[in-house]
Amino acid sequence: MAAKSSEAKSLAAVASFFFRSVTSIRCKATFVNSNAVYNGEAVLRKFRQRPSNGKASFIGCSNWSDDSSNMATSHRFTAIPKGVRESIVLKLFRNEALDEEDDDTELSLFIPVDPTDLRIVIIPLAGVPHRHPSLPRTKIPITIQQRYTRLAEKDLEGTLVQELHPGMMINRKRVDLVRDQRQNQFPHGTGVFYEFNKERALHISQRYIHSFSAQPDDGHVMVTINPQLAPLALEAMWIMVDTTFAVVHGKTNEWKLLVWLNNVDKRTVIGRIWSNRATRDAFVLAFSPSSNLLGAIGDSEGAQPQGLADVIILRQMNRDSPGMHFDNILMLIWKTCLVHFTRGVLGLRDHISDTILQYLLSFPYLETFNRSHAEDNQIKPTNRPILEAILFAKEQDAQNARIIQEMISSGVLQNPNNSLQSRMKSQAQRKARASEKKRIADAELLTVKESRKLRNNLEATQQENETLRKQIAMLSQASFSATPSTPKKLQPVASSSQLPPSPSNSIIDVDSLFQSPPSNTQELADSDSDDFDYAARTS
Repeated sequence: MAAKSSEAKSLAAVASFFFRSVTSIRCKATFVNSNAVYNGEAVLRKFRQRPSNGKASFIGCSNWSDDSSNMATSHRFTAIPKGVRESIVLKLFRNEALDEEDDDTELSLFIPVDPTDLRIVIIPLAGVPHRHPSLPRTKIPITIQQRYTRLAEKDLEGTLVQELHPGMMINRKRVDLVRDQRQNQFPHGTGVFYEFNKERALHISQRYIHSFSAQPDDGHVMVTINPQLAPLALEAMWIMVDTTFAVVHGKTNEWKLLVWLNNVDKRTVIGRIWSNRATRDAFVLAFSPSSNLLGAIGDSEGAQPQGLADVIILRQMNRDSPGMHFDNILMLIWKTCLVHFTRGVLGLRDHISDTILQYLLSFPYLETFNRSHAEDNQIKPTNRPILEAILFAKEQDAQNARIIQEMISSGVLQNPNNSLQSRMKSQAQRKARASEKKRIADAELLTVKESRKLRNNLEATQQENETLRKQIAMLSQASFSATPSTPKKLQPVASSSQLPPSPSNSIIDVDSLFQSPPSNTQELADSDSDDFDYAARTS
């Protein structure tokens, strides 16, 4: 476990974990009209233009081709994380050796006589240990399985409390039983100060409530730490803090200190601070002046880093009040959780412009776990009295300490798939899926924009066609009105004495025929003749 704990601090080990995580995944890019995949291996490629995040290379696909039109999904792209040394990754891809160390282990190798059979049997020499520890015992014996099954089936055996006795149907009866149990558990009331004084009589290795501070404004700050979990803070590379608001009934909030344990690949809460004030003066009481803390990660609560900075300034200057502004050192010791930072910036979008909003969101911050109290919320009740919440946390921390101690002694981890290599692999897969979803969304958005553009062009073309059609109709009508009519010969008809006399040249203006009829209501009648026939019709 000591070697595993130091792996996260070794540049070669971190680079090796990253190398194994990317080489264990093949490219999943697919063609448009086929289910076949490129299945390319991981290769190290250089950026064409400029480095990204200080890295000149990235992990790409060995079968990469610049033929995006025939691809349904894009090729792999994995950026080298900030904490991974690029030069070591380059050596690993070139199969160059890193630091070599001799191993005294002797092995006996047995290979088949058949040259086509590539199997091999390796037998280590007895009594000569390897440099790595023996494999942990992960197979559960049948007796332990049966015991666990009996414990799981023992609790009421699926029976409801109301089914135990008819009297348990009355709500008041059940409430009285709970009240009596609380009175037996807390005979002197639910006062935290009484519990604190009671634990002061114990040895410091057995205490859970280590500090109780009261302020003149009726504020209080309490620090609770499990003695077995406290030494783990010295092995942590960073400490993350987060506030839970719903655990305690009233204004008291729980402020948890979370660390990542490299030796067991587990995050755990090592301490809790309970306070009903979120002020700078209150958080000054949460930090010890003799602490060697070099950095912390917190949420968007501004009073937390201000209180820490005041404690450090007071310790360095040995004065009663800080003599310099806290901003001078907070940039060096405090990191804000990316999720809380983004949440705080998005809360300002109604008050700032989109340009400033995007500028703030573009700040590169340390990637952390998005919720430090995710594990607690799965089993921890909420809205409890302050003392009940503290005692429940005490029991939970004690169980967690026993589990961690068992993992350290046995070598069997609670989550075997939570190693640094597994986390790097999962992180690369999540980023690849997010990038692919973004690419698909951008393609769909581009398709929508193109469809909208084509629809607008079609509507504009239809309007132009309609305008041209109207212009053609107007020109046709004007052309018809301006064209002279063909002269026709008149055939006089009998009894047409009332008609006007014909001109001497026997030519008549045809347009005049379409004017209003004369006063005697004569109308033009149709005839079979090609020429106009004036047939008088008297109404």
